[in-house]
Amino acid sequence: MAEYDKARDDLTKMQKTVQATSGKARSKNRMLSVEVDGRGDITELKFHNQTWRTMAPGELCKLIVQTIKEAQENARKEAYSSMSSLLPAGVDVSELVSGNIDWSAATPEEFGLPAIVEEFLGVSENSADADGKRPKGDRPSRKP
Repeated sequence: MAEYDKARDDLTKMQKTVQATSGKARSKNRMLSVEVDGRGDITELKFHNQTWRTMAPGELCKLIVQTIKEAQENARKEAYSSMSSLLPAGVDVSELVSGNIDWSAATPEEFGLPAIVEEFLGVSENSADADGKRPKGDRPSRKP
């Protein structure tokens, strides 16, 4: 049960981290700044001078999109650095979020279930052999 509570607490921390995260960026010409929340949604877009009035529409659009992307990337970096301590060792947050993580390399071949689940399933420490290992059928495995 303690493992479940820790996992739940870690997920709650991750959620709060994302909610508290924000990213800011200012355009190279210092004309525009953007702030986004942890999901990357724009919370503020501000022009700091009147230069935008003389810009070609395509140029202005490109500047706005580029500045938004930079703010979103800054928010992601902040969230990733905050969340990395909550993940298993060796798991890269950016790989996890992008869907490129190889879970077979990031997780052990065999894993144990929380004691309460083992008890419910009828798997107990008493079923272990002299070396403390359970018969193959008594433990979950990734292999089919």
